[in-house]
Amino acid sequence: METLPGPTSDQRFIANAIVHVPDWGDFDFGLFRSLASEVGLRAGTSASVVELRMKRLADQVKSVKSVDPRVGFNWDHFDWRVWNSSLIESREALQEIRQELEQDGRTSVSESRAPCT
Repeated sequence: METLPGPTSDQRFIANAIVHVPDWGDFDFGLFRSLASEVGLRAGTSASVVELRMKRLADQVKSVKSVDPRVGFNWDHFDWRVWNSSLIESREALQEIRQELEQDGRTSVSESRAPCT
């Protein structure tokens, strides 16, 4: 998530960053949902939100990367609203999972590797 350009970034920066976003197609969202569900109902629901929004982001990244770089992607047709809302909702859902883990005593902020936002 941290490598994805955020909604407050300059659109030219975002455009360049999207081209270089790593592929997360092999990420096992089913296992992620299953593990989150073990934490609690809210975490499981949040994991489903993360999956849906990340797949939406992946579709947008694929559409950009599918264009021949010599031709260039037409950024006038990129749906920035979908990108920004998907990114925000994914990060919020990850934060909800983190909060539920902390409430359950399974982790603490100091134990986390990186912030979700």
